[in-house]
Amino acid sequence: MRIALTQGEGRLERLAADLSARGFEVLRIPLIETSPRLTPVVRARARALLDCPWMLFTSRSGVEAWQALELPFHGPLIGAVGNKTASALRTAGAEVRLIGKPQTAEGLAQSFLGNPDASGPVGLPRGNRALITLQRLLEEAGVEVKPVIVYDTTTRRWQHEQGEVDVVVLASPSATEALPQKVGERAVVVALGPSTCAAASARGFTAQQATAPTATAVLNVIERLVRS
Repeated sequence: MRIALTQGEGRLERLAADLSARGFEVLRIPLIETSPRLTPVVRARARALLDCPWMLFTSRSGVEAWQALELPFHGPLIGAVGNKTASALRTAGAEVRLIGKPQTAEGLAQSFLGNPDASGPVGLPRGNRALITLQRLLEEAGVEVKPVIVYDTTTRRWQHEQGEVDVVVLASPSATEALPQKVGERAVVVALGPSTCAAASARGFTAQQATAPTATAVLNVIERLVRS
């Protein structure tokens, strides 16, 4: 079985090695790349979020962009969409007060709204292609949200031309958008999260959602596909 991993380097660590150890052929074909917005205007807008009671990070790319902007992580209470984002925040020196359960935008909204210390406005460093799910859920609950775009996500061309792939692992709706229609129709898509799974299904792809955005959860889906 040939499996294409479309996330960038440093994402889903161990997955390629675990798949190869089980005899799968692994191709790494990144479909998106991110770059921080390092302008004085963005830095000033992002710095203003430090006056918010909370900041919520929805991706590791957001954490990396915040670091690239050379901004501190102290001041607001900090929440993370999932364990990987939380780990990146802690490595950067931040204290993480809550993590989404489940590890999705919906889970982060639920965890925040259920926290006794929850208050607004909430700072939301985000990417230019990020869905507004978290912002919408918080605003519907009466919480003011201050989003600032701190990084850009751009799609990349599918680089594999020889032979078909059996499984494609997609980590975001943006990556789903970049996947060629013929590739997605022929392969089974393993999606990291409900929004990615919905985007894949909307394009007519056969999609399986991992129970969590982790290498173990993705591996479990692929092994289940082999047994079926």
